Amino acid sequence: MPTDRIITEFDRALKALRQFEGGLDKNTNKGDDCSREMSANEVAESGALMRVNHTGEVCAQALYSGQLISARDPCIQDLLFQVVEEEASHLEMTGNRLSELGERTSRLDPFFYTGAFLLGFVAGSFGNKWSLGFVAETEKQVAEHLDDYINRLPNVDQKSRSILKEMKEDEIRHGDQAVRYGGSELPEPVKNFMSFSALLMKKISYRL
Repeated sequence: MPTDRIITEFDRALKALRQFEGGLDKNTNKGDDCSREMSANEVAESGALMRVNHTGEVCAQALYSGQLISARDPCIQDLLFQVVEEEASHLEMTGNRLSELGERTSRLDPFFYTGAFLLGFVAGSFGNKWSLGFVAETEKQVAEHLDDYINRLPNVDQKSRSILKEMKEDEIRHGDQAVRYGGSELPEPVKNFMSFSALLMKKISYRL
C-alpha cells in the first residue's frame, strides 16, 4: 500500500473533521436572507436536518477513502478518487449552510467517520464488482434519503432545499457510474445492514 496514498487519505480525514472541535460559528442567520425569514423553530429544524446531511457527507468521505486504500485496480482507484473529490464539495456546502443557520456539526462525527472508513475498507477488499456495488447501493440509499429530507425541510428554506437537490443529482450520477464500471447488486442482508446503519446515524446526528 503506497505511503503517499495513506498520507492523502489521512489528510482527507482531518479536513472532513476539521469543524468538529468547538463546533461551527453560532452566528444565526448570518448573511442569509432566506434564514432571516424563518421562525426560530424553522431554523432549528433546518439546522438539525442539515446536520444529518453534513454527517452523511463525513461518512461518504470515510467510506470512499476506505475503499481507495484497499482498491488495487488503478481504474477503480481513479473512479473512487473522482467520487470522493466531488463528495467533498457536498461536505463544504452542508457545513457552510450549518454555519449560516447557527448550528454545529454532530459531536459524534469522529465516531461515524471511523466506522464508515472501516466499512469502506472492508468493501474495497472484496474486489471490484462488490466494491463498485457498494458505491452504487450507497448512492441509491443516499438519493432516497435526500428525497425525504427535501420534503421535510421548512417550505421557506429554499436555500437548503437547493443544496440537497444539487447533491441528489451528483449521487445518482455516482451510482450510475459505479454500475457502468461493473458494480454488482449487493445481497439483501448487506443492503439491510447499510440501511440500518444509515438510519441509526440519522437519528443520532439529528439530535447530537
